[in-house]
Formats: sequence, structure tokens, C-alpha cells
Amino acid sequence: MWLRHRPGRTLRTLSALAFAAALAAGAACSSDPPARDVPPPSDPRPTAVPRAVSLPADEAEHSSTIEWWYYNGHLEAEDGREFGFHFVVFQAFTGGGLPVYSAQFALTDPERREHEASFRLAAGAQQDGPDLVNLQTGGWRLTIGESGHTVQASLEGTANATLELHMSPSVPAMLHNGTGWIGGPNGWTYYYSWPRMTSEGTLTLDEKDLRVTGEAWMDHQWGDFFILGYPAGWQWFAVQLDDGSSLMLQEFRDIEGKVVDAFGTYSGPAGKPPSRVLAPGEYTIQVLDHWRSPNTGAEYPSRWRITVPPLDLDIGIATVAEDQEITGGVPPAAIYWEGKVEVTGRQRDLPVAGNAYVELTGYVILPSQPMGRQNP
Repeated sequence: MWLRHRPGRTLRTLSALAFAAALAAGAACSSDPPARDVPPPSDPRPTAVPRAVSLPADEAEHSSTIEWWYYNGHLEAEDGREFGFHFVVFQAFTGGGLPVYSAQFALTDPERREHEASFRLAAGAQQDGPDLVNLQTGGWRLTIGESGHTVQASLEGTANATLELHMSPSVPAMLHNGTGWIGGPNGWTYYYSWPRMTSEGTLTLDEKDLRVTGEAWMDHQWGDFFILGYPAGWQWFAVQLDDGSSLMLQEFRDIEGKVVDAFGTYSGPAGKPPSRVLAPGEYTIQVLDHWRSPNTGAEYPSRWRITVPPLDLDIGIATVAEDQEITGGVPPAAIYWEGKVEVTGRQRDLPVAGNAYVELTGYVILPSQPMGRQNP
């Protein structure tokens, strides 16, 4: 989930350094961190010689300016209820080298069309165990080791929920852009995904433990790059089709709100054939409907049609609950929509369906920004 942009224009931006400073401020006072206007760094060029991504070693944290471990998943409880979850830990470094963290956890109940989210902030080193990753953020835990990935997080609102979930990759990793490294005018990033992870654990709702099973998606990204606010941003899709194939698509907007870049990765059933890179022009994303947030006033896409001619794939995507906006634990310019969606359509003239998560960034207009229709 990464943004390229054209330099040379002034706007309200959130760079990795500002993100770190804002998280540090929030961790210190336990309130939502503020956004800041910051100039671009003097040298945003990508690394000169990218190295190969090495797994499992690169599951661990790096010394990059910004890094995140992201998960979404589709779970079924033993009582037959279905849920979607989203969990992410952001790590960033301040100018003084202090690591700061923001974590978000959200749970979606499609049957009730309900969504609830919580966040945690922390400053200082959080790694406290021998595993590749053993991060604690305000009492939540993310562990990555030889036995797989484990998430422990909770909600404090009306849902009163706690999730402890163990996830194991069941197909090869996706190395995006073919190598797992992406460079651009605003910096560089390493980026890979585990598109299918067998998942099992316990979801506690109102003091009742429910065994849950399902499938998750994991993204890991680190580097030195910008994150920009409205109108720059992206649409990101993590699709798990029920024939066992997986599809990641991303479309980027620049500081004028124009779509300027796109890339994707496709992995066939059971991870075979090997991942295929989808270049700009090899797929289209058409926005069919919108939803306006009562919390921020942002107008987000809420229904899409996606066509991928090289795969003979034509699918429709629709939200299972409109309000899946994430507002806590990030500066205002970085508020985003992260939600469970439904997938139906056709591939090679046969019906196809599946599960997916969608991420939408750069749709919130801050008070200092001009009003107007936002670009899908």
C-alpha cells in the first residue's frame, strides 16, 4: 500500500518523519496525534542497489523510516456467525531515533452491518522476545516466529471483543513488482504479502469465547517514502477468490487527484502458477457508488467494478457495511477506510465469488484544504 507522487507542489502533507513525530506526541498524551505541515526531505531518491527480499528473515523489523505489519481476515465462528477483522502495527522513527508505534484493530459484523475499531499508541522499543517479531503496543501483541503469526487485540466499545488469532501461510509469498522492491520519485519501499493464511483462534464477545477459523491476508512494507493526504492517496484491494487464487490491485492519485499509477499482483490457485505482475493498463477499476462519512465528511467509494482482461476476470465489489472508517491512532491527514467487502462476478464465462478487503486513503478534507468533490 504505497503512494507515488509528482514533486514540486505545496499541500498539506504527512511525511514519514511527521508521522513519527505525530505518533510520539500521541503516545505521550494518549490522545489523537495532530497533523503537521512539513517540507519534503532534501533527497527522496530510492536506494541505489535494492537487495532481494529474504524470508523469513525479512519478517522482522527494519531500521527504515517507516514500516508496518498489516492483517485482514474473514472468520467464521462456531455458532455460524461471520466476521471480518483488520489489524495493523505502524512503526516509525523520529529524528532522534526513537521508535514510535500506532496499532489499529477493527471488527466487522456483516450480518448486523456493524463495525468497531480501537487503537493503541506506544513509544520506545517494543520488541521483547526471541521471535522474529514480538511487538507489544499498549497491551496488544503481534508475534511472528517459526510457528506462524499470532495477533492479540481487543475492543473497548460496545462490542467488548477480544481476538487471539494464529495464522500460517498456506501459499507462497507475493513479491510485489516481481522482486518485492518498488522505487519512485518520493522514495523506496520493500513490499510483500502472504495472500492466504490459514487462521484459527478465539474471539471473545461479551465474555463468551467463540472458536473461529478462516483465512487471512498479511502485508509487510518498509522503506523511506511519503504518505500524503487529500487528494493524493490510493485504492487498494486484497481479493481472495474461491477458486484459491489471490489478487492485489492498487491505484494511485497524485496531488491533483488524478490517477497516475497502478500495479497489481496475481497468484493462481494453490499459489501456482507463480505470481504474475499486472502493469498499468492491464486492469480497470470503475467506481459505481459512494458513501459519505458522518464522522469526517469524506466521500468514499463504496461499490466497484474491476476488470482484468489478461485473466479474463470481471468482478463486482460491494461493502458489507458502509462505515468502516479508521479515525483513531493516526493524524487527521492519514485517516483511512479499511473494510470487508463482497466479491461476485465471472471469470472465463464461469461464475466467481470471494472475499476481499479494501483500503482507501486520502479522502478526508482537512479544514485548511479546499472543499469539492473528491476523486475516486
